[in-house]
Amino acid sequence: MGVEEDALRYHMYIEDDGPGIENKFHKKIFEILQTLKSRKKAKGSGMGLAIAEKIIRNNNGHIMVISEPSERRGARFEFSWPRFFDCED
Repeated sequence: MGVEEDALRYHMYIEDDGPGIENKFHKKIFEILQTLKSRKKAKGSGMGLAIAEKIIRNNNGHIMVISEPSERRGARFEFSWPRFFDCED
């Protein structure tokens, strides 16, 4: 886990050492109620990444996954978050 910042954004990342996520599933994992395991084997509901993506994008941030199981184990999620928000009265 780490964070950097520039004049406008915080840039954060989280990494794991799991089996990785094939490129063809990188978009699917951000869809609501989607898991890469069968419902019987999945521990989660398939909502976490979908909710995170929605919150980040609705606040002018960006999120992406970097993972290619053939190259290395694990996945890295990178996201950015604005340092400042426009506030209207």
